[in-house]
Amino acid sequence: MLLLCYAEIHYYFASIHLTYSIVPLSSHDIQQQRHHSINSSEEGSHHHQHQFSIMAASSIDYLDKSNTRLKHRKSVEKCTVDSNDTELLKKHSSLEFEEESKGEDAGFADALVSDKLLDRPAYPTLPLFRGKCYLSENELFSNQGIYRDILWIIISLSVVFIFPLILWDGYPDEFEVRSFFRHIELVWCSLLHISTWPIVALSLVVASLVPMTEFIILPSYLSKPLKSSRWLSYFVSSPSVHHWKIAIVLSLILTLTVSTQLFLQMAFPSLLWNPFMWGWYTVYLPKDANQTIQRGCFSNPKDASNSQPLCLTEHEWSQLSSGTLSSRNPDDVATVVAGLHYLKSQSGGLVINALARNVVNSIPALRQNMEGLLPVLNDNNAKMNLSLVIFENDSEDGTRDAFKQWAQEEADGKDRYTLDIIQCGDKNPDCRLNIVDRYEVMPSFGNPTASGVGKLGDFRQIAMNHILSNPQYDNYSHMIVLDVDLGVSISPLGLLHTLGLENAELSQTHVIASSSRQSWPGSFGSVVPPYDLSAYRPKKTDKNQRLRRMHRQFCELMPKGDRWRNMCDAASPMQLFLVRSDDDFFSNKGRPYEVESAFNGLTIYPLPVIREKGKEIFYDAGDDNQRCEHISINLALNDHMYVNPKWKMNLKPNKPGGPSGIVVVKTILLTFFARVPVITSVLVGNWIFFAVFFMSCWIVTMSARSICKRLGLEKNQQLEEEV
Repeated sequence: MLLLCYAEIHYYFASIHLTYSIVPLSSHDIQQQRHHSINSSEEGSHHHQHQFSIMAASSIDYLDKSNTRLKHRKSVEKCTVDSNDTELLKKHSSLEFEEESKGEDAGFADALVSDKLLDRPAYPTLPLFRGKCYLSENELFSNQGIYRDILWIIISLSVVFIFPLILWDGYPDEFEVRSFFRHIELVWCSLLHISTWPIVALSLVVASLVPMTEFIILPSYLSKPLKSSRWLSYFVSSPSVHHWKIAIVLSLILTLTVSTQLFLQMAFPSLLWNPFMWGWYTVYLPKDANQTIQRGCFSNPKDASNSQPLCLTEHEWSQLSSGTLSSRNPDDVATVVAGLHYLKSQSGGLVINALARNVVNSIPALRQNMEGLLPVLNDNNAKMNLSLVIFENDSEDGTRDAFKQWAQEEADGKDRYTLDIIQCGDKNPDCRLNIVDRYEVMPSFGNPTASGVGKLGDFRQIAMNHILSNPQYDNYSHMIVLDVDLGVSISPLGLLHTLGLENAELSQTHVIASSSRQSWPGSFGSVVPPYDLSAYRPKKTDKNQRLRRMHRQFCELMPKGDRWRNMCDAASPMQLFLVRSDDDFFSNKGRPYEVESAFNGLTIYPLPVIREKGKEIFYDAGDDNQRCEHISINLALNDHMYVNPKWKMNLKPNKPGGPSGIVVVKTILLTFFARVPVITSVLVGNWIFFAVFFMSCWIVTMSARSICKRLGLEKNQQLEEEV
């Protein structure tokens, strides 16, 4: 509706300023239009009106090709005026009219355009003509036209800046120019699911390639495709009136392009589909971090305040923190040292809790991450409280056997940490539960309530109960929950930074999630938000009340229990905005920010708080079996938790979190196309937002070009007068 209103407003203003369609014509087309004009002139002689023609100066090249003198050319266009208008025209030009009188009717049988009219400066009175009357090139580049272009720029920029403020809330806490512009950008990025800058650049490039002056101006009854061979020329040469046509078509192309990249990234994930990540996005691998951390000095935290804190260079600090911490930042160094001191003097140890199924290829990276923590924890190679608890089930790729081999090697020789593989009773120690993977249960027409969570909540509850009930973990202070399949560095210094927040007090009372990153499917790598939007719930405030309501309504497109309720968090523009707004540096200034729930592939829990809550906390999938399992435990533990933007993992573009491949594409297609309200809301909505944003950028570019053209023409006229 907004797009249609915008198009109508544009058409209205275009009509006021007497600017209609612009079509490049060949000499053959001019002959056809001339014949039509003569016939129209003869038919109109029965009215009490005069008829005349004005041809754009830029059409001279076309006329010269036909070897016909300009003064003998007949009218290409027609406008109707009264006698007062004719007197104005005669007053400001040297036109001589040949009149024919037929009884009481007076008309102009022919109207010749003189060279003097085409060469004269702009006439401010000519726009007073009534009817469908069109101006020469000088008229088109008048001061009045500059004011019109400025008006269109103001209108278009108002749409870009005011529309997000009206549609959504979630405004910045403190008004600053940078934060205001960043807020507008985040809104449009969320609506488009791609950064705004590629769209702005595309509109600038396309609009700059469209010619502006080599046209003949035609009235509305001639502004139709002349023939099938001319439709393309007609389309691309009408930017002054038909912006909405270009915006609609190109926005449709952009929508389809974004959807195509989305499916490619999810079916065949690769850095190739994410060109905006080329050259700057770095994936930090645990094997590299493991080698680097061996050179650190972690035995005495008090010695960490020298010129090379922890005996690590600036590059090594960046490598061990996934690019978020700096040895030159005193706050970063002090917080990491506080976390190291807490871990060595107060903490009872760390237990890592993970689920595993068909992740044999990710086990080497997990092992490297475990061993990368040893230099931080160990003194004189003594065994510290570090354990890995694994719940594995139904793997078909040898995952359980690989874990068993790893556990045996650690127990027999090194004995540096404990690898605890949960069994499912004496009768089924290897947990062969014969449970179908949740992504293989298709949400088809006949099975719309297939759970997107499956048994994940039950399995995580089993793992947590195992830790809470096992005496060997009684003295452990923290439990880290991670996704095994990510296969990247868990950022050892980022972990120390998290433990040291607020003098090592925050992590003892609150859950803290990492701020891991992954390329957003469909964005070509231009949007890199925190990982796992399904587990995210923002802190409720009055400022984001409307956004939360709109997101809830978006999820309520389908009833409770429908698979859409599990996927709507990842598809919602409102959810994406809330996540990126909280995560944005202009919002959090690099400090931990409050949320109600988050996971992001790596989260640390204070075990004393969990033990204190007892049976009040548990994992579940909500009352419709579609809610992310992390939300329930996060809501039960505290009124809020935190996300630390300086503790992150950079996920691989070719191996994003969660499953990938054809099975995921099938799931998405069945989820969307089996639900008409969903596919309509997502695709049509995305198309409309593309059209509105692209149209605004297009009009700004074309109007700016027009202003430059007008100013250039005036400058040329001044030079001619001086000569």
